[in-house]
Amino acid sequence: MGHGAGTTAARSSFTSTPGRPIKGHVATDEKDSVAGRVPAHEYCRGGQVSRTKATALPGSGQGGTLSDIGATRVATEVRRESEARLQALLSSLDDLVFELDENGTYLGIWTIDDALLAAPRSEMLGRTLRETIGEEIGLRLTRVIGHVLETGRSETCEYCLEVPAGTRWFQGRLAPIAALEGAPGRVCLLVRDITVQKLAETARDKAEAQLRHQALYDGLTGLPNRALFHSRVEHALEVARRQHHELAVLMLDVDRFKEINDTLGHAVGDEVLRAVAGRLSRLIRGGDSIARLGGDEFSILLPNTSQTDAAMVASRVPSCLEEPVVVDDLPLNIDLSVGLAVFPRDGADAGLLLRRADGAMYLAKTVRAGFATYDRSADPLTAERLALIGELRGALDRGELVLYYQPQLALPTGRTVAVEALLRWQHPERGLIPPDEFIPLVQHTGLIKPLAHYVLDRALRQCRAWMDQGRPLRVAVNLAPRNLIDVDLPSDVADLLRLNGVPRACSGSRSPRAPSSPTRGVLVLSSRASPS
Repeated sequence: MGHGAGTTAARSSFTSTPGRPIKGHVATDEKDSVAGRVPAHEYCRGGQVSRTKATALPGSGQGGTLSDIGATRVATEVRRESEARLQALLSSLDDLVFELDENGTYLGIWTIDDALLAAPRSEMLGRTLRETIGEEIGLRLTRVIGHVLETGRSETCEYCLEVPAGTRWFQGRLAPIAALEGAPGRVCLLVRDITVQKLAETARDKAEAQLRHQALYDGLTGLPNRALFHSRVEHALEVARRQHHELAVLMLDVDRFKEINDTLGHAVGDEVLRAVAGRLSRLIRGGDSIARLGGDEFSILLPNTSQTDAAMVASRVPSCLEEPVVVDDLPLNIDLSVGLAVFPRDGADAGLLLRRADGAMYLAKTVRAGFATYDRSADPLTAERLALIGELRGALDRGELVLYYQPQLALPTGRTVAVEALLRWQHPERGLIPPDEFIPLVQHTGLIKPLAHYVLDRALRQCRAWMDQGRPLRVAVNLAPRNLIDVDLPSDVADLLRLNGVPRACSGSRSPRAPSSPTRGVLVLSSRASPS
């Protein structure tokens, strides 16, 4: 029985008759029957040739059905066309696409740039991640595959590979592929080349690291700077308090460093600082810390160190510079002044400890001892004296500092020929304060220059007044060493002479009257010349 002309069903019933072909169908190849294969028949339906397949072997004498396999052929072609489009789409992506099984074996590879593959496709297909991209990265990705298949959730990872295109950074996203129940698990690995992004991030991280290094380390010597050193002292103090230990801070200063800079130039001065930093670094222990605080000042932190041990270290510091520092074949003898302060005796916080070590260092420099321990009785910067410094700033503006003039007589005539200007502070509450109580404080602050300017101006005013009265006198003004080495002093004096109408030829300087006391110099202002 065959399909009528109007039949549209894809399947139809039939009854086979032995030895006779089915009506409406081409006779079956007897070889198919003999071989036991299901025969296929073509027939005409509505002017179109259809291909059928019988579900029972002809010659069996049993009924069966005819299946129209034209629709199956169309579906197969559609599927093949769809798969081809998908293959073309995957192969056109900038990203790399891999299909992998649960063991990390490559089942499919799609990319437009084979130079990004670790090996040729033919060598990768059928092999595992560990065999193609290396044991370490391959094992890591294989573990991620197992986790993705276990949880059903996608995961992202980054890795770096050497490929034909060079060293490349990749970002991969692993996602499970839906499969029939009982079928082996598979994943899709979508990989993107992020090398440009990674290089930009690396450059940014490097720049940030350089900025952090510049913020915490000295550019000239490579040592920690003041900020980092202060932080380390704070941390060491926390440990010392918790464990009831002592610790010590050394403050160091290169003697006559300004002379080196002024005489030989800053380039030589920089080389001296590098040499000092190197020798000090070799002197300290592993747990100690050294820093350059600025200029020619260095500091050393000695954690868990008693005062006795710290004093021994401090006494050895100058010896590290016994050998001359050679710069451009020029041997330079360098000396250090060292001050020592110990926690908890000399201070309980980092700021106070550093200030007191600094005070001890200035004491060592003043007495040229090389090394000194903090001594409260010799400290010019106690709390009371610091408060006095604060008041001194306002005293200059309020005119509380006054000059007294000590006369110098000519013995033959008994006439006053010169005077020495003596500074006093007329404090509104404490009365007249002698210079010994506040001048040493000024030398440790930025007030030393404005104070000298104040004294010179007042002395020159008085000098001019005596000139106008017809009483020519020399006036001697005492200045601190820091004033005498101030490069602006000559021009400042010249300006004050001009402003007060005192002839320039009437000024001069001489060495301190007491050679044993190198703490001051004398500027002589004379009113003997005629007014300008």
